[in-house]
Amino acid sequence: MLSYSEILKLYLYQVSIKFRRKPKDLKLEKFGVDDFEMKAEFNPEDLEIIIYTPFNQTEYERDMSLLHEFTHARDAILRGYGNLKGHNYVENRDCSEVELEALETYQKRPYILKFIKDLYQLK
Repeated sequence: MLSYSEILKLYLYQVSIKFRRKPKDLKLEKFGVDDFEMKAEFNPEDLEIIIYTPFNQTEYERDMSLLHEFTHARDAILRGYGNLKGHNYVENRDCSEVELEALETYQKRPYILKFIKDLYQLK
């Protein structure tokens, strides 16, 4: 599960959160999804968590997308599970594992989500 210290470290690493209407110049087929399924992504090149607003229509969907992408960012940056060199980021965990961890964080540590929202000044 995500922790206060991990979120703070990611913030200090200057991981940012962006909200966009649609994926831009993204080859979605490499993820095995089409345009209509892409809710969010972690961009390791720019250290950005990108939330696609049309596909996160409820606050719950947005919150879960945030936790899911923060888990990817934590794995890549703090745990070294991915290869961040250049443009060759490779995720070494299955997305379903990440989703389960995000859900567990949401259920057992709701204060982590509040901390993210306060730190990044999200509503």
